[in-house]
This record gives sequence, C-alpha cells and structure tokens, in this order.
Amino acid sequence: MIITTPDKLWYTGKQWIKRLDSVDTSKSDGYAFAGSFERFAETTEITADTWYLVFGQDASRSGNVTGQRVVLYRASAQDGTVERAGQWDVGRAGGWALRCRDEIAAILAGPAAVPDAAALRAEREQLLARVAEIDGLLAGGDTSPGYH
Repeated sequence: MIITTPDKLWYTGKQWIKRLDSVDTSKSDGYAFAGSFERFAETTEITADTWYLVFGQDASRSGNVTGQRVVLYRASAQDGTVERAGQWDVGRAGGWALRCRDEIAAILAGPAAVPDAAALRAEREQLLARVAEIDGLLAGGDTSPGYH
C-alpha cells in the first residue's frame, strides 16, 4: 500500500520521524525506539501495518527549549490511512523518552488478537455438533471405553 508519512509538527525546534520497529523498555533514552529515520511527508510503500514516531521540540527565538512532544502514528497497509495513535507532551527537560516509552511499547504490543466472528461461529457449530454426537452415544447406552 502506498502512503504518505506524517508531516512535521508545528514546532520551531528540532524534529525527526522514525519508522518504529520495536521499543526496548530496558533503555531510558531515545535509543529505546528502534527503527529507521524517515523523511516527513514522503510517499512510501508499506506491506504491513507500520508505526511512525514523531519527535518535536518547540524553542523560543533565543533557542531555549520551551516544550517537547512525541506523537505516534499508525499507517494501515489495508486502506492506506495514517492515524494518530497517541500523543505525549513530554516537557522541556531531558528524560522525554521515559515519559512515553512504556505507553508506546504497550500500544505496539496491542491487545491480544481477537478471532474473527465468523470463525468463532463456525467453531461453535462444530463443537455443538460434537456435543450432540456425544450426547447421542451416551443416551444410547454405548459402553465403549472413553464414553463414561
């Protein structure tokens, strides 16, 4: 699927975007976010759902950092949408990664996979059919091993 990577934040200082592969929760700085640096607002192709992490610093005219923000985006390989999955205002001091690392790791881990409803219904029907078969065998007085 062809997508356009997220654009820059409306910040006046340093900014970068990273295609996020994983989060190492044993690291406490920006190196916790493993992946490759990308270009903002660039057309690219993805074959699977992809996560993008954007970091931006806001700075005064004198260059003093007045705020920092981290935004997580999810790009869908199915329909090409790029949606904001989370945003963290991480203050203006160091340690920004610790203020968002664990939440981002949890988002990337995602909820446990939920089976498709049609697959669940089909499995339910198979199990009910097997239960009916067992009930029939038991009602018929079958004394074979394993049916007691």
